[in-house]
Amino acid sequence: NEAYTSTFNTEKYYLSISDYISSIKKSLPTTSILLTAPPDTRSKNRYPRNNDSIISVFKNISNAKNVAFWDLRSQMGGDGSLFKWLKSGLASKDQLHFTKEGYETQAKMLCEALFIEYNKTLPPAEYISLPIFQNHISNLR
Repeated sequence: NEAYTSTFNTEKYYLSISDYISSIKKSLPTTSILLTAPPDTRSKNRYPRNNDSIISVFKNISNAKNVAFWDLRSQMGGDGSLFKWLKSGLASKDQLHFTKEGYETQAKMLCEALFIEYNKTLPPAEYISLPIFQNHISNLR
């Protein structure tokens, strides 16, 4: 929702998210946190004017607070990728939501990213094989 508002304030947003993460870490210090960038969408044919700022805030906070960050929009194919998802039947006609298959594809993309990052912590002989869904995902990027 923040992506479309005309009253978005980057500094206030940063402080709000940063403070929230600090409160989680204080209460649950061993909890892992993953920030996920918004997807490429349109709402009533409006462009999400604040997506770049939101993504920048998430990247900065992930570095400052030592939390994970995953850029869904980039993984979808970047700005404008929504239209490829629409043609593939993965995005809803409202251009804001996704079809069941679209949400499943996003989940597969996240799983792929998690497998890749986890494998970086292992010696090559211990790598975990990725599920077979890679080919479907690579066709969207």
